[in-house]
Amino acid sequence: MNILLADNCELTKKSVSSLLRELFPECKIYTCNNWDEVEKEINSNIKNFELILLEIFMPSNKVWYEILEKVVRRYKYTPVCIITNTKEIIHIQKSFEAGAKGYLLKRDKIGIFKENIKKVYHGKLSYPEYIWKRSTYTKTKGSILTTREQEVLSLVDEGDANKAIAKKLNLTEHTVKRHIYNICDKLHAKNRVEAIKIARTRALISS
Repeated sequence: MNILLADNCELTKKSVSSLLRELFPECKIYTCNNWDEVEKEINSNIKNFELILLEIFMPSNKVWYEILEKVVRRYKYTPVCIITNTKEIIHIQKSFEAGAKGYLLKRDKIGIFKENIKKVYHGKLSYPEYIWKRSTYTKTKGSILTTREQEVLSLVDEGDANKAIAKKLNLTEHTVKRHIYNICDKLHAKNRVEAIKIARTRALISS
């Protein structure tokens, strides 16, 4: 199992690497010190990774979330997770819009941090629970749904099938299904019908 860990703090790399080896004893960890090294790594197209962990605030000549989007496109079947200390909602939103599956805070307790890494590795979304309690965020977004996910959800609410949604938004049916899966996961909904009910209560779509 190959893991890519990128952080410009040596202490963090050592600490996180130690936790990763506890979770995945057979893993090989490859490290980067900045976003430019991350971009170089993915452009080399040599290694396959089963898990990717990235710090937001690393040196770079480019905007971090643009490189994050490239990472997600290159490793579309690999869970990509942000590990950082910032709780800023805009950074959380940008991360998920770029395609990250997790947003982990370094300040979390070790047990929680490890559980969230396992959650992301097994295909689940992970993000700071406190964001549901932020009233300013609730008024503007109500959740961490991306703009595209909100568009998909609105069309689901109108009764459109996946094929019709794909046609209207110029997407593939597979992509629509993936968006719906992510929506249900983020809203903790069992299905699309329940997702609509939850979205209405959070003002994501009009009732």
